Order: sequence, then C-alpha cells, then structure tokens
Amino acid sequence: MHTPMKLFFSLLVLIVEVIPASVYGQKSYFKNGPVIEDSLTYLANKEKEKAKFEVFAKPVVITDRLEIIRQNQDSIVYSYHREIKVGKGAEETPEAARDIQPEDWEGRAFPLPELPSLQGQIVSMEKLKGKPTLINFWFTSCAPCIAEMPVLNNLRKKYGESVNFVALAADSEEKVRNFLAKRTFNFVHVVNEKFITEELHVKAFPKNVFLDKNGNVYQVEDGIPYVVDGQHKPKMGDGKEFEFILDRLLAGEGGKQ
Repeated sequence: MHTPMKLFFSLLVLIVEVIPASVYGQKSYFKNGPVIEDSLTYLANKEKEKAKFEVFAKPVVITDRLEIIRQNQDSIVYSYHREIKVGKGAEETPEAARDIQPEDWEGRAFPLPELPSLQGQIVSMEKLKGKPTLINFWFTSCAPCIAEMPVLNNLRKKYGESVNFVALAADSEEKVRNFLAKRTFNFVHVVNEKFITEELHVKAFPKNVFLDKNGNVYQVEDGIPYVVDGQHKPKMGDGKEFEFILDRLLAGEGGKQ
C-alpha cells in the first residue's frame, strides 16, 4: 500500500512526465465517461488505482490512450481509455505505451487529430491525405533543430505544394511566434502538441516523420544527416537522403491500398 509520502513523490514524477500545463501554456483536463478531471485529480486517481492493484500483484502497468476532444487557447480536454495489465509479463507487453518508439509507427496511421496552425488553417489527417507529408518535431531551444531548418526550407521550396510540410512544436504559441519573427522556417506550424509527442514517444529532437498519401507512417528519421568536409569536420548535409524518400513517395511507393 502506498503511504501518503510515497503517493506525494509519485505524483511529483507523474506531473513532470504528463502534460505540464504551466510549461506549455494550456490547462489540461481529462474526460472518462461523464467525469472531467483536472491534471492533479487525474494523476492522483491514476496513482490510487495502480496502488489498489499492487496490493494483489506486481508489476502493474496502466496505459491511458489519450485523444484530444476539445482545444482552445487556454485549455485542452482529452478523453482517455484505460488499460490495466497486472502480474508477470505486464512490463514486457509491447502494447504498453511506454514501449512504443517512433519507428514502431512505421506502417501505422499517424495519430493526428484536428489542430489549428499558426497560419490560421486546420491541420488534420484527412486534410493531409492525397499527397506525401513530412512532419518535423522540434522546439525553439533545440540547436540541432535550428541547424537543419535551412535545408528543410530548401526541401519546401523544391517540392512546393506536391508535399505537405508540417512542423509540430510542444512550445507555446507565443514562444514559436517569437522564434519565427527572427528565423525562417517555412513549414505549416502547429504548437502546443505535446500529446502527439508523447503518443509517439518522441524524446530525441529533431525527429522527421514521412507519411504516405494515405497518412500512414512510411519512414522515421532523426535530423538531416551530417557529412564530413575536406578538413574532416562534420557539417550539415544537403538533405539528399530526405529527397530520396520524398521522391519514392511521389513515385507511388507507400500508400498502397
């Protein structure tokens, strides 16, 4: 049984890991049936439920499948479906969300709900379908993310409207707008998207996800590959590897029914 002190520290860990609203500019709420919980209530109830099962067996893995059902500038509401696995083998279950890595999504539908972009349009999986998509995960203080932006801009210029180019940042709208006022990054920008980052378990940045014309993940890459110059020093590459992937998708590879 958890003592009050153990419960307190467990909640501190969970608050850091699960959608810290004070950092990302929005209050988060969680809906299960008719009940809507704020972040602290949601985390406390989740920890209590885990403790209840731990009385009988360990380990206990609780996985909540989150889906955005409402979002505005000040708040975001998730619905969740809870899965509880108890006993031997629970931690090794590949369906546990903590085990899913970005590469594991290859061949699966990309989990993108309807989200507003900074350009004033709605970005959704249905709207992206019909042509390949490059989705870039980044944040405003990520030096490798910033370093590859000129190459990504060149890709956007080369392929134009034949490919969707979307950038997803967990930073607040204010942070991203301030950044874009000083630097050029010519993608369609979606902010406050920490839900998608967590769903895909993106922990290393930048991360580039290529989707086929049907919205399925075709390939997952890190940043633009570096090359070695004549003085044997690494420098940013020209993005030819990414061009090769996009050319294959435009030629019809992937996206097969």
